Amino acid sequence: LETNPYNYQSHIQLINLLSSSGDLERLRQARENMSKSFPLTEELWLSWIEDELPLACIPDHRETVKSLFDRGVQDYQSVKLWIQYCQFMMDNMETDQGLESVRATFEKALTSAGLHVTEGSSIWDGFREFETTILDSFEV
Repeated sequence: LETNPYNYQSHIQLINLLSSSGDLERLRQARENMSKSFPLTEELWLSWIEDELPLACIPDHRETVKSLFDRGVQDYQSVKLWIQYCQFMMDNMETDQGLESVRATFEKALTSAGLHVTEGSSIWDGFREFETTILDSFEV
């Protein structure tokens, strides 16, 4: 990578090597470096976010994970990324701005990927289930 920072396969190999080593800080830096030169794939974004999620119990790191989701959905049009993002927001609803943040995330997901021919309906389904759960909690 020092001689050719635009070698895609070298970035992938380094990320895979660091991922198996468990060195999260160096892995994070390798991913940042790759994202400066290339758009990351859905798999790369999901893997990165999955590695960062265990630290999301720390409020500052929760914002870091949210920022990764924001970057991921801007970088790569992915229904799976949007679904994971919405799930993350629902899981952290009590600690963030709550209900309105979750709704705003679902609405952005619908605008971005809700019309995806084969997978967009899963975003609609998730949003409907979320709203139904909220409605049911008021009826009890």
